Amino acid sequence: MSASGRKAVEAMCEAVLKQLKTAKGFVTSKALFHTLKSADKTCQREVFDEAINELSKKESIARSGDRIRFQTEA
Repeated sequence: MSASGRKAVEAMCEAVLKQLKTAKGFVTSKALFHTLKSADKTCQREVFDEAINELSKKESIARSGDRIRFQTEA
């Protein structure tokens, strides 16, 4: 992945976390993507998917199928 691609994924990670912190409970990935897309028209599905995978690896989010929620600190 290129440097600009990594920066786009990092920016998307921050946007996803910000959105999930304000959400209550689970949010579907489709609804989350559409919310982010309405705020930023340059949002791409591939970058979004990569950001979700990255956050899942870091255990910042909990992913259950299509549903996503913010992983609270224990």
